[in-house]
Order: sequence, then C-alpha cells, then structure tokens
Amino acid sequence: MSNGLQLPNGWARTKMSALGELVCGTSPPAAEVNKDGNGTPYVTGPEQWDGATLHMDKWTTLPRKVVGAGHIFITVKGAGVGKLFPGKPCAIGRDIYAFKPHEAIDWRFVEHALRFTIQDVITQARGDIPGLSRGHILDHWINVPPALEQERIADRIEELFADLDAGVSALQRVQKKLKRYRAALLHAAVTGRLTADWRAKHGDGGESGSELLARILQARREDWERRTLADYQAKGKVPPKKWRERYPEPPLPVTGELAELPSSWTWATASQLCSTIQNGNTPKAPLMFAGSGEVPFLKVYNLTKDGSLNFAKDPTYISKTTHEEILRRSMCQPGDVLMNIVGPPLGKVSVVPENFPECNINQAIVSYRCLDGFSNQLLCSLLLTESILRPLLDTSKATAGQFNISVGNSRAIAIPVPPRPEQNVLLEKLSEKVSNIDAMETEVDRGLRRAHRLRQAILKAAFEGKLVAQNPDDEPASELLARIQAEADADAANKPKRVPRKRKTVKKKTAKRATT
Repeated sequence: MSNGLQLPNGWARTKMSALGELVCGTSPPAAEVNKDGNGTPYVTGPEQWDGATLHMDKWTTLPRKVVGAGHIFITVKGAGVGKLFPGKPCAIGRDIYAFKPHEAIDWRFVEHALRFTIQDVITQARGDIPGLSRGHILDHWINVPPALEQERIADRIEELFADLDAGVSALQRVQKKLKRYRAALLHAAVTGRLTADWRAKHGDGGESGSELLARILQARREDWERRTLADYQAKGKVPPKKWRERYPEPPLPVTGELAELPSSWTWATASQLCSTIQNGNTPKAPLMFAGSGEVPFLKVYNLTKDGSLNFAKDPTYISKTTHEEILRRSMCQPGDVLMNIVGPPLGKVSVVPENFPECNINQAIVSYRCLDGFSNQLLCSLLLTESILRPLLDTSKATAGQFNISVGNSRAIAIPVPPRPEQNVLLEKLSEKVSNIDAMETEVDRGLRRAHRLRQAILKAAFEGKLVAQNPDDEPASELLARIQAEADADAANKPKRVPRKRKTVKKKTAKRATT
C-alpha cells in the first residue's frame, strides 16, 4: 500500500536512500568566489536556475565540494528551500544538496518523482531560516516502477511537458507584451500624448494647469489654516500673532530634470496637490485582531499593482477606540491614495474604496489625500507609471534586506497637472484601455494556472501507474532494488576497513619520593 492507495503491479515503495547517493555542498570562503570565470563553476542556490537553464555565473578558486554529471540539485536552505533543478558538473555551496540516482534508475524519473512529492519534504524544514537535513532527503519515500517502465514514464512526461512548455511560453510572451503595453499607455498618459486629439479640439478647457495649480495651492493654505485653528480651539488656546506665517510651504518640483509637457499642463509636487501626506503607525499586537473587528487595519500586502485594494488577504482589524484615540495620525478615508514605502516590492498603489468609511494604515504605507481640483484616481494611475515612480524608487535605502522610501521624498515626487476637464478625459481613456489590458491579463493568468494544474495531473497519473501501459514481463521493482542493495553491500564489504589510529599514551610524571 502507498498512502492508502494500492501500488500498481511490479511497483515498490522505497526510501530515496535506496535509489542513489546524496552529496552535501560546502561553501568556500567568500574571498575565493568570483564572477570573472576564474576557477571551478560554482552553484549556490535556485537564483541561478531560470526554469530552463542553470546559469553558471559564479566561480570559485577553492572548491570544497565538486560533483559530476547526472545529479539532481535540491535547495535545502532559505526562502527557496525545496527547489529542484537538473545539475551540471560544478562546485556546490552549503545550501545545495546533489542527489545522484543509481545507474540502474532513470534519473529523469527520480527528478519527476521528487518534484511531485517535494512538498512532503519541505514541510519538514526547521529553523528561523527554513532548512532541510540529509535525513529529510534520504528518508523520503517514493513509489518506484520497474526500470523499463521508469523510462516509458519519463519519456511520456517529457513529451507532454514539452507541449505544455510551448503553451506556457506563448502565454508568458503575451504577458510580457501586455506589461510593456501597459507601461507605454501610462507613459502616453503622463506626457499628454493620450489626450492630444482632445486638446486639439478643446484647448485647455478654460483653465490651464498652471491656473488650476494656483487655485489648489490657495485651497491648500486655507485647509491648513482651518485645521490649525481647530487644533488651537481643541486645546483651549488663543492663536499667537502672525500664526499664519508659520504655514509650511510645500516643496517645488525640480523642473530641469522633468519631461516636457503640453503647454496647458504644468508640473507640481505631490505635496502641493494634497492636504496631507502621512505614513501610518502600528499598534501593539494585543490591539490588533485577525479576521474580524471594528475598523480595518491595512498592511502592505493589502495593496496591489493595479490600484485596487485586496483586504480579503489576511484581514486585520483594530477597535474603534484604538482607531480614534491611539492611531489618529494613521486615519484614512475613502478616496485616499495609498502607496507602500517599505519593500520589496516598492510602488504598490491602491485607492481606499467607498465601502471603507474608516480604516487605518501601518508605518510602511503613506497616504495621499488630494485637494479638490486634482483627481485621486489620476494620482493613483500616475504613481503606477514607471517614469513618475522611478525617481522616487531611486531614493530608496536598503536596510536589513528591506528597501525604504522616506515620507519626505514621497511628498516631493513630481506630478504632471493637466487642466481639470482634461483630467476627466484622460481618466476615461485610461480606464477603457486599462480594463482591456486587465481582461487579457486575467485570461493569461487563467491559462497559466490551468497549465500548472495539468502538469500536476500528469505527474499524479504517472505515479499512480496510469500514464503509460504496463508490461508484465518487466523485471519487478522489488528485484531491481534488491540487486542495487546487494551491490551496495558488496561494495561495503570490499571497502578497506579504516584502521583506527592508536592514541599516544602520555605517562604521568610522578614525583620521586624523598629518601633519607
């Protein structure tokens, strides 16, 4: 029996240790590793495997563990634990194990069998940085058919996978083209090319971008004065003389480095267009609740790359008291534009929807609240544009594997300002074209998921003995495994026994007894 299923005739269930040998990698000193082609090719992890090719882009002049051809590489440490890929003759680091099947076993079959059952191995990984031991691999059980059936199964899997790979490659090409098309569309929107025909007919619509910006700036100052007075009144204080002179002027855009805009447009900073730009705060763990609560608490993984908000993924809540009394600075309202400033990845942008009348954000998210006259939906689209976001991403600093953007730089990002009527036309054109792109990308994603499910179905049929015809004349797997074990026992018996080294005995010096 195998996991409650009857094994096909001639099959056997065995551990990986009965099918071959496992070599554990050893890392040389970092000073002996280079990217200049000096020494022995060196593999350290799955980042060198792109799904089709193992890229030899590292070398070492002091290889500690070298393997030959015919090995299956397994990542045993870190985020990529359990990744499998065919090996090449090279040196391997400590995060790689190399399994070489016995010559009587089809190594392709073993690779597919591991790929089908690797999740059972991964779940055994232990430690803060997940890691697998030698025993986790060698004690792993798989179903083994007769040798000739192994070959037939491997041939059939490769035949079917080749067809699947061709389909997946075609879908991935479409995926890349759609990504380029989206980027080109957003860039055309940013530079005004998308609405060039509209401008030719309507001009600036009665108010230029510069005039609109002046009106927004006046509203921004008035909003600040209103909020400042409210703060004084709440504290029971009288505003000091010349308090209006304390108004913090927003930063101006550095226009010399910016692209040329249509004559009716102008550049502004996000701070000029928003009443507030502020990141959030995270309360202590006991104040947060998973799954249900009073006020949604948004984290980076709730933001998306398309402007929507995905709160269905691991929703977190806080109480209304925490929302109003402890995290006042983090409050958000419908229409606020949210962007993560801690990653990777950076630049996920979402708009708070109308069905979120109250919500809060953590410290890794910054909130933009647009003033009347500039569309929050347009700001969202602009922040998703490479040419707008790139200068901001270039200011990020790496700390402990994370990239951080300062709130100050988030306020100073340059934004193009079209006239108000043109903003509406721009959003209509963007919405239509982006919806078409979204629909096509959804179909591509559906096709890729279907291909993955079909790949798993092929492997499942293979290891249940349903993929190829069986031949009763094939040597049973039990006899094959017995023969492999007999060879291993004979090799062990003929191997010279290691003679233990004699330990040198050190005579203890005894003090001579004094004589008279």
